[in-house]
Amino acid sequence: MIELADKEIHRTHWDRAFRELAWMYHHRLSLARETWRFYSGNLITAFKQFQDEGRLEIITTAATHGLLPLLSGHPPSVRAQILTARDHYRSCFGRDPRGIWLPECAYTGNVESYLQEANIRWFILDTHGLLHANPGRAMAPLPRSSRRTAWRCSGVTSIPPARCGASTKAIPATRATAISTATSALTSISNTSNRICLRRRTAGSRA
Repeated sequence: MIELADKEIHRTHWDRAFRELAWMYHHRLSLARETWRFYSGNLITAFKQFQDEGRLEIITTAATHGLLPLLSGHPPSVRAQILTARDHYRSCFGRDPRGIWLPECAYTGNVESYLQEANIRWFILDTHGLLHANPGRAMAPLPRSSRRTAWRCSGVTSIPPARCGASTKAIPATRATAISTATSALTSISNTSNRICLRRRTAGSRA
């Protein structure tokens, strides 16, 4: 990809707009390669270090990103998706995850019991999961960060079956966060990557 970006820089020599775009990709890809080499290809170690320092929180998702509402007819599969994800996370980061991104932000009834079994304290679901919750709760927008848009909901809530096929069972001791778009995940990954690169440069300059 870096080689292709280099060729694009030469190909777009007389096209300023596209040439600047090619330079941007060349720079980002080169920086990513330098970061990967700095950590000997083990980026999990880098992310673990940042989490241990309290700079970020890494969450998990279902083991094979299985769509939980489609698996709800076979509860052992839902449980396996969550507990297997917890175990793999533990093997990577030496601790249990506190949060989980439900695959496709799709909630299904009784998932909270498996989340509690895995000691997962909060999860992310699609916006309408809270907007149409039963009983309804006041929704307040979180502070905007980049292109991120999310809502905070306080209290226990549940999701009616008429809206999204879930049971009306409440969600105790587990916090639900609704999010309108997946761009926040991309933003978080991008920001974290930039911090890793910055840390690498700082360490190099001290050396």
